[in-house]
Amino acid sequence: AAVSQHIRFLEERLKTRLFARLARGVALSPEGAAYLPHIQSAFAIIGSSTRELFEPRVLQTVTIRVPISFALLVLVPALPDLAKALPWIRLDLVTIHRPTDYD
Repeated sequence: AAVSQHIRFLEERLKTRLFARLARGVALSPEGAAYLPHIQSAFAIIGSSTRELFEPRVLQTVTIRVPISFALLVLVPALPDLAKALPWIRLDLVTIHRPTDYD
């Protein structure tokens, strides 16, 4: 009932019907279908913000052992983007000064 009230309030505010009331439920009206693509990104932002703030992930540590040149040229410049994309990952970067033995 509360959702229906909010929908009615929004329809009154916009002065248009967003949903067609059917005998077996509701469907988007043509106006609602036209409105939907414009507001989907807002709902996506609300969803991702809610997950980020209220569903914190367990902090995990990932250890990467690489030559210092690779760390300086590739990993260090990518760290800000990595931290934004994966805030629940703690990176433990270990640099080595000799050729890596991959065997």
